[in-house]
Amino acid sequence: MAGSRSGDGDRPADRIAGVVLAAGAGTRFGGPKALATHPDGTPW
Repeated sequence: MAGSRSGDGDRPADRIAGVVLAAGAGTRFGGPKALATHPDGTPW
C-alpha cells in the first residue's frame, strides 16, 4: 500500500478511519436539518 510503513499498518491501532455526520440540532438553521425541505416540499 502506498505510504504504509513496512507492514506496521496492519495493526488495528495504526489504522485511522472516521465519519463526520452533520445531523445536529440545527440551531443556526432554526430547526432540525433532517426535517428541512425545499420550497416545493421535497426533502434536502
